[in-house]
Amino acid sequence: MDISEELKGYKKQEDILNETLLRLTTKAPVAIDWEEYHRTRTVWVPSEDVARYFSKQPPGLVLEVGCGQGLNVELLNGMGFDAYGIDSSYTAINKAASEKCLLEDLYSVKGSYKHDYVLDMECLTYLDEKAIDRVNRLLCVGGKLFSRWFVETSLSVGVFTSFYDRLSYLKKTFRKVRILEKLYRELNGDRDHVREIIFEAIK
Repeated sequence: MDISEELKGYKKQEDILNETLLRLTTKAPVAIDWEEYHRTRTVWVPSEDVARYFSKQPPGLVLEVGCGQGLNVELLNGMGFDAYGIDSSYTAINKAASEKCLLEDLYSVKGSYKHDYVLDMECLTYLDEKAIDRVNRLLCVGGKLFSRWFVETSLSVGVFTSFYDRLSYLKKTFRKVRILEKLYRELNGDRDHVREIIFEAIK
């Protein structure tokens, strides 16, 4: 699938939106007010990383956890996947671009469907090990978690668990964990600081 046109401009817009999120928090780790975050975030685009990864995957059932305003869900359905999302923010779901976005919590999501994919863009990094267990149970055998996690507190926002602090538990829970990309951010003139990790975990 040629998605070059679909991806045009996404990266620049994602950078702008990340800066918006950074301005909503202090330098010290704090709990993020997600209702306020979604009230003030007026521009939203699907993720370039999501489009690129799923363009190389066979169609299947996708659950996005922390779907926000639903642009990834809308994108994936347009790519031929059966995708839906859940988020615990009323404001996000109320503004969602797709009707397949539900006001639901990962810990109590209903249904016994076995998903081919679970999509996570910086949601699980804020949650505990029980959330990882829940994702594992929601996947079919051979199903894949495609995830993006924060790494360094100084380069990220909110109170979260670093990917490397959770890596041993991920390896214990899933059959295979593979790092796909490291995202860097300049800090004090040094461009070698890893801000986020994009990875795949297979059940």
